[in-house]
Amino acid sequence: MTTKTYGARGMLEWHLSLPVGDALVTLTFTGGKMGSGGIQPARLTTANPALQHIIENCRYYKNKRIILLREDFSDDKHAPRS
Repeated sequence: MTTKTYGARGMLEWHLSLPVGDALVTLTFTGGKMGSGGIQPARLTTANPALQHIIENCRYYKNKRIILLREDFSDDKHAPRS
C-alpha cells in the first residue's frame, strides 16, 4: 500500500471539485501555514489508489499547482486501509 501526501502550492486551504465521468470528486487540502520562512502548502494525504490516480491525472497536478510532497510505502497486509 502506498500513502501519498499532496500539496496545493500557494494555498493555505483549498476545496477543489474535479469532474470524473458524470460525477464530481471533492478534494480538501488543509493545514497550510504562512510564516517568516514562507508558505507551507495545504496538504491532502490518501492511501486510496483511485483517488491518487484522479489527482495525478488532473490538470492541476500536470501544471504543478498540486505537487507530490511525500510517498510512503507499506508492505503490511494487515494495515487498515483509509
